[in-house]
Amino acid sequence: MLTDREPGTAASKVAAVLTDHLGLDRSRLIGPARLSDDLGLDSMGLTEALLALEDELSISIPELVQAGLSTFDDLVAVVAYRLRPT
Repeated sequence: MLTDREPGTAASKVAAVLTDHLGLDRSRLIGPARLSDDLGLDSMGLTEALLALEDELSISIPELVQAGLSTFDDLVAVVAYRLRPT
């Protein structure tokens, strides 16, 4: 399980989870990549990705926030925010 104490940026953590759990091509995981159109995540795929991120990173992403995610950058920003020290 990845934690906020381990080295790496939020982008690298998100990319690691998406490649490990969904088999996505890491080279396609770039900022403006659209989750549905570019990465092929339908609603089930996005749900699976979010659940994997929550589990692996020990974070929670509220449904209201999930609804606004459209790009890899959006996903990274949410994860970075959730991993920030409190």
